[in-house]
Amino acid sequence: NDVIARAVGKYQINNPDVQISYTTAETDEGASTTSDYIRALNTELLSGKGADILVLDGLPVDSYIEKGVLADLSDILKPMLESGELLENIMNCYADQDGRMYGIPARFSVPILVGDEDVMKAMSGLDTLKQYAEGHPDTPFMLTGGKTFTYEELAKLLLSINYQEIVGDGSKLDQESVVKFLNTVQSAGNALGATVEPEPIPPLTEEEMKEWIASASPYWAKMNFHMGDYPVLDHSAAADEMKGIGDLYFPTTMVSDYGKSISTVNGLFIPSGMIGVNSASGQSDLAKDFVKFLLSEEEQNTDLGNGFPVNSKSLDSWCTKVLEYSTGASMLINGETIYVSADTPTKEEITSFIDMARELRVPLNMDRVFKEMILDESKAFFAGSASAEKAADAICKKANTYQAE
Repeated sequence: NDVIARAVGKYQINNPDVQISYTTAETDEGASTTSDYIRALNTELLSGKGADILVLDGLPVDSYIEKGVLADLSDILKPMLESGELLENIMNCYADQDGRMYGIPARFSVPILVGDEDVMKAMSGLDTLKQYAEGHPDTPFMLTGGKTFTYEELAKLLLSINYQEIVGDGSKLDQESVVKFLNTVQSAGNALGATVEPEPIPPLTEEEMKEWIASASPYWAKMNFHMGDYPVLDHSAAADEMKGIGDLYFPTTMVSDYGKSISTVNGLFIPSGMIGVNSASGQSDLAKDFVKFLLSEEEQNTDLGNGFPVNSKSLDSWCTKVLEYSTGASMLINGETIYVSADTPTKEEITSFIDMARELRVPLNMDRVFKEMILDESKAFFAGSASAEKAADAICKKANTYQAE
């Protein structure tokens, strides 16, 4: 995590007598899966070992809290909240009924929909999207860079938008909810002419295409919401993830030049740089001091392009740091190349967006293993080799076995 890695360096400069060792579990060597890494980490933590500070993105945080792995951070966070230093709408999502806080994000991004109101409203739920897609079979309500979507791309997007509806509290997957999800993806994919496999991008050879997919997949794997070209056509929408002021250029242009709208998605925000302190740490005071530094105005003022600050003063200051420049993009739509230019968003447009961000109160806490299991086991259904019920049964058995561990 770039935000935390940078803070480690800055903290050590400010505190030359402190040495922080920053390590990651995943490597490019071997054939270990995400679940393998998490199981190894769980074994270490449950035995009372492990790092003093933990980056919790994609990990089973609720399970760690239940098992006493994480230390309560409310003694350092409550004063920062009461002084207005931290964003109340974000931080309150991580307090239990007794006010204890075990893990909090260093940054957050904002999923948005851009487009016409009818499509954006339809995309807010599984039932509404399925009904819209089946009622508009010839309407390309989403577009993407001169190629068709794959069912897996759509599944990833709709899983993110409707994660809570599909997964619930994560304790046990419900087969009926998974079946609804699969059928909705299929209906949306049918309306968009989706394919099972990615289409080669001319003039690449098959070998070049394989190399391109291999090189690009780590990048796209990190994107939950980016999907499609911007909606210049009528009755169309696009999903995107705002990680900084620079991401607003095209969405605000869609509003000012094309009469579209911007909305957040079901009140969701995506936390990143989730930080927690190991309850078994022998240096908890020092670890908590680092957490305070990570959340400070000094450290949160820097825009690294990978999330908005959770420090309220820093977020306000971002509204004044606008670089004056224009950009553009070309899009191939229905065989025609359309060029879209985008100018710097105005201070009013930025302020309006920040006001929306201050209202978000639903964290997208997506378990990485759950996500991989759902997407992997869905492939048989989209390929036509399994029914929705059979695929859902396989997903639920695999996911619920993992959860029971």
